[in-house]
Amino acid sequence: MGLVRLFGFTPAEKKVEYVRYFTEFPVQRVAAAWIARDEDTILNWKKSDKTFAEAVSIAKSDWAKRNHRKMRLDNLMAHLYDETKPPRQELDITLPTSITITHVHTRDHDQPDQEAG
Repeated sequence: MGLVRLFGFTPAEKKVEYVRYFTEFPVQRVAAAWIARDEDTILNWKKSDKTFAEAVSIAKSDWAKRNHRKMRLDNLMAHLYDETKPPRQELDITLPTSITITHVHTRDHDQPDQEAG
């Protein structure tokens, strides 16, 4: 079902299409764009429609079951469930602020440079 066919659809029909798409590619932002809605709409639907929220949860679990052998389990879970994502790590790196490069230019390239040692 393409986006052109979704313009005349009811919210209930868009929810069904969202779940169908989400089952194949469980990324909320992408699935929401597929039905020409934003993520806030999806979050509101999940809060107000328990059946829809359960269908999305089942779709997510179905995708995990079908793809668990294709990727590492920790990556799979972090992709699907925010609470399993590792904590964000921050690095504090200090680099030198000045670098000195000395180049001694010899007039005759065939002669050894006495200062270069």
